[in-house]
Amino acid sequence: MKFVFDHYALQYMLEQFPRNITKEYWAQFLAACQNGTITAHKETQKLLEQEVIETDSLKWCKENTSFFKTTTETEASLLGTWMGQGMFDFLETPLFVRSHMPEDIPFMLCMAKKQDRCYVYRKHTNMHSFSKVEEICKKYGITCMEVEECLLHLANH
Repeated sequence: MKFVFDHYALQYMLEQFPRNITKEYWAQFLAACQNGTITAHKETQKLLEQEVIETDSLKWCKENTSFFKTTTETEASLLGTWMGQGMFDFLETPLFVRSHMPEDIPFMLCMAKKQDRCYVYRKHTNMHSFSKVEEICKKYGITCMEVEECLLHLANH
């Protein structure tokens, strides 16, 4: 299984994950990032570079630019279709402004769908908006899981 990490999941791994306590999970995460099992979108990189606090996290983002992928033609086509259907209208509501839902979500969902990747997330404060993401995943057959579940999957495979 391959994975696409969202903004919150990647920020958690870079800034909050207890690396010293769970060294084997951290090593597996880094290896999966290097071999392409885990990836993220360029929009995720932009968000991280604006929000990360730790110098090491920013350094990791800059040193691993190939980890962050751009939208392919087929993903862009799907994104256009989904946008035309109003699938991401919930991101434009005042609730979105208050919830701080990352703008990279549409790009990552298209990546996950077109590349047959699992969408990996980290639960955050506004679960109402995130439930919309889960609905999209269910409707379009996109597997999704929390970051901890992904790490356990990597450890067992």
